[in-house]
Amino acid sequence: MKKTLMLACVIAAAFISCSKEDPDVVIPERVDIVLTKAEAEVLDAGMDFSFNLFREVSTRNGYKNIFISPLSAHIATCMLANGASGETYSQIVRTLGYEGFSINDVNSAYNTLVSGLRKVDTSTILEIANALWVEEKFPVSKTFADGMSKNYDAYVKNLDFSSRDAVKTINKWCSDKTNKMIPDFLKELSPETVLILMNALYFNGKWNEKFESSQTAEGIFSTIDSKSVKKEFMHISKQFKYAETEDEKIRMCELPYGNGAFVMDIILPDPEVDFKSFIGKMTGEGWKNMFTYRGTHKVELALPKFKMEAEYDLKDALVAMGMPLAYEKGKADLKKMCSNDNWTLWVDRTIQKSVIDVDESGSQAAAVTAHVIKGVTSPGPGTVIHFNCDHPFMFMIRETTSGAILFMGTFAE
Repeated sequence: MKKTLMLACVIAAAFISCSKEDPDVVIPERVDIVLTKAEAEVLDAGMDFSFNLFREVSTRNGYKNIFISPLSAHIATCMLANGASGETYSQIVRTLGYEGFSINDVNSAYNTLVSGLRKVDTSTILEIANALWVEEKFPVSKTFADGMSKNYDAYVKNLDFSSRDAVKTINKWCSDKTNKMIPDFLKELSPETVLILMNALYFNGKWNEKFESSQTAEGIFSTIDSKSVKKEFMHISKQFKYAETEDEKIRMCELPYGNGAFVMDIILPDPEVDFKSFIGKMTGEGWKNMFTYRGTHKVELALPKFKMEAEYDLKDALVAMGMPLAYEKGKADLKKMCSNDNWTLWVDRTIQKSVIDVDESGSQAAAVTAHVIKGVTSPGPGTVIHFNCDHPFMFMIRETTSGAILFMGTFAE
């Protein structure tokens, strides 16, 4: 019997700005994420996954306004690895960057990371939830289901996927776990779908430094296609962490949320830098070594307000990154998910939907990922940095102690 298995990952995040000078806001001290040496090695090894995925998605979508959640795709793919065997498993863990680590090492690092993300800044609201939805007639492996429950704290629930109530139930869970940011993830379920693995993340943060709406003004943005378009630019002049590459061609400004554990990095190449080439060279190792200097300087920042919505099928990207077998009907080895060897399971699609809205009140971002399976140099002291984002730039939202990248995007049109 050949059936479809859907693995879904739902991630939503809302970043709501508030000044650190607001007397009603108490910003707690950071509780840095403490990793064992082995866990740190796992997470460090997995950093390339974020950049490789972003690079592949950018290549396939014209390098324009790109927005993905590497963390969403990462968690979904780690969950997938738990149900894979043989060369299918080997390809998945190589793609994740985890070759040489056991699945127990991976699961342990994941648990420490998630636990740490929840505690690192209690001025943020962070919810991370997982679920395993099982078609009631599908003989799910008890070992696999128990592993999802134990290692990913997944909510396990049997449903009649042929009923429209199943879609409503799953969508309500998504809505509840994402503070209604992802209310309608599913429209329907294929008759072949037998499992849905879901991850949901909701994040509500506050700017550490406040953008004043009165300072917002219209300006001109030069797109990746060299067109001039009008945009509303937010302005702020404050002390921020700032960095440059040695040749000063690429600059970065770090905008903190809350107590500084979560930040938005704005990476701004000079206008003469080929933007596509810049994105093409971004790797985990390259990111760590890109900036030879980091320091705090007064930065006069102009940042456009922007909103992006995106939907991608990540299948081609993940295949190009090294895991084609998982998508091959009759060749994918996902038998660990099923207690009956007569079933054939394979990944059909890997869908991610995402949205981000950045304005004076902060940033609201959300992403939904689904595996659908059938079956810088130092400026001089006192220098004021002019950081005008009036041409294509890259941005990331990450946690600083672990380096975990929640969201990554480019604004280019």
